[in-house]
Amino acid sequence: MNVISGMLKTGGSHFASDKNGGIAIMSAFVISLSVTLAALSVDTISVFLEKRKLQSVTDLAAIIAAQDPTKADELALKIFRQNGFPNAVVATALFSNTPSYSQTSTTGGGSTIKPVYITITKGAYSADPTIDPEGRFVVSSADINAVKVAASAGATLYFGAGLVKAPVLHSIGIASASDKAAIAIGTRLASLNGGVINSVLSALFGTSVSLSVADYNSLASASVSVMPFLDALATELHLQALTYDQLLNSDVTFGELMNVLGSMNTVTSSLNWQLSHIGDRGAAKSQNVDLKKLFGIGNLGQLNVGGGDAAFESRIGVLNLMNAALALANEDHQVEFKLIQSLPGIAEIEAHLAIGEKMQTAPFFSIGPEGTIVRTAQIRLLLNAKLLGSASLAGLAINLPLYVESAYGEARIQDIACTATYPVTGKVETAVKPGLASLAIATMDSNDFGDFNSRVTLKKATMVSAPLVKISALGKVEITNINETKLQFTQSDIPNRTVKSVSTRDFLATALQSLLSNLETEVTVGGLSLISSKLFSSALISQITSVAGTLDSVVATTLDTIGIKVGEADVMLTGLDCGSSVLVQ
Repeated sequence: MNVISGMLKTGGSHFASDKNGGIAIMSAFVISLSVTLAALSVDTISVFLEKRKLQSVTDLAAIIAAQDPTKADELALKIFRQNGFPNAVVATALFSNTPSYSQTSTTGGGSTIKPVYITITKGAYSADPTIDPEGRFVVSSADINAVKVAASAGATLYFGAGLVKAPVLHSIGIASASDKAAIAIGTRLASLNGGVINSVLSALFGTSVSLSVADYNSLASASVSVMPFLDALATELHLQALTYDQLLNSDVTFGELMNVLGSMNTVTSSLNWQLSHIGDRGAAKSQNVDLKKLFGIGNLGQLNVGGGDAAFESRIGVLNLMNAALALANEDHQVEFKLIQSLPGIAEIEAHLAIGEKMQTAPFFSIGPEGTIVRTAQIRLLLNAKLLGSASLAGLAINLPLYVESAYGEARIQDIACTATYPVTGKVETAVKPGLASLAIATMDSNDFGDFNSRVTLKKATMVSAPLVKISALGKVEITNINETKLQFTQSDIPNRTVKSVSTRDFLATALQSLLSNLETEVTVGGLSLISSKLFSSALISQITSVAGTLDSVVATTLDTIGIKVGEADVMLTGLDCGSSVLVQ
């Protein structure tokens, strides 16, 4: 017994201290763990790919079903069965009280496929940004413009089926279809007009700008495609994996916009240099531009960047885009500039321009269905013109303070009538209303001039101040009864870049004549006050009348430069789409 006990003690001690075979044991453990992890990885990747495929097919089914909601069930089911889910069935509800996701059926080849259960819901979708994304689709039997497709399917586990229950995959896709048009406001192209535009641009850029006629014509004739422009802007800003709505919420400077505009393929190399050179100079280059006030793209904003060009084609003029962006870069700023070149009857004009803040809900350019609105900005312009006196005012310096104020002009898509055939044909009717405007001969407090939250208090202006003669005047005329005017566009107006206006070019000259007929003057000669003195009052009005046409041209060109009109509104149709559906969620 003692011998056996001794042997056991000796053997046990030897076994405990024996290290041979340890690596083999550890290797077996590591290999088992590795195989298990590899199996789990395969199952995880498989589930991910199945989920992605289910989502892709669900999105496609929603897009196709939205094109004809009356056949939504049939179209959605067909898409699933043609894209890898032959066992797809329409269910009354998902995510609860559904048949077993583990049920299988046998195909002709002998393999088994799990069923996919789908539901199709028709309703109305609104792209209103003030509504939470979850609430934009509403189940409805009237005004149907969208289809929601939901799908559920059991995932396949190749290695873990015996250990865990296979997860259930869910996917939802919402697509909306509607006739859409793209319109822009404030698009008439001014001529170079003796350097007026260069003076205005220099003030807005914050540096000297001297465009030649050739430069200007090059800018005026070029155009870019809107959605690819936004794609390029995302690249410039180093933004990835985002929607167009997220892009429009991003910070961008005027200089960055100009760099992207110059890099577009449709822009010539010389124009590229001009835009890059312009965008890299002056104070404006670092000013932020609110993209939501520049572009409105409706439900296309739900698309990922890079997918917009296939969904809608629209072009916008390079000069129009640059000027609108420049106006936004100078929001709530006042700029001053002088026009000292030769103008008939005028020695010099000193101008003060203030641009009010625009609303994000009505940009300069917008894509959308009926009801879509575009607007110009609010402006205030004061021209202090030094006139060359003649007749009874010969030798006297005449100062004419001409004040112009305009609320925003507006254009709304009222009706879209088109066919979904290719190529698309149809027409778009817009309701256009110029902004309420006022024209005055007066002075004002400089602190009030740039404050758009309050009205400007107009005061009598001293127009002539000489040792023996002093003439003061005050006059104002308002445009308060402006009705909507209907403008119709056809398909051919898009490539032709046709601009249509609701008013005439000589509006300001006409308004100025009305202003002069109601001008209140006070004349003091040799210290004696002569109310409405016919001699000097008539001479003054005659003097102003003689330069009315010139002042009209200066005001119109100044405001044209930033896409704004007084008593007028110019509109352009830049794109049209009939019934194409877009994935919105």
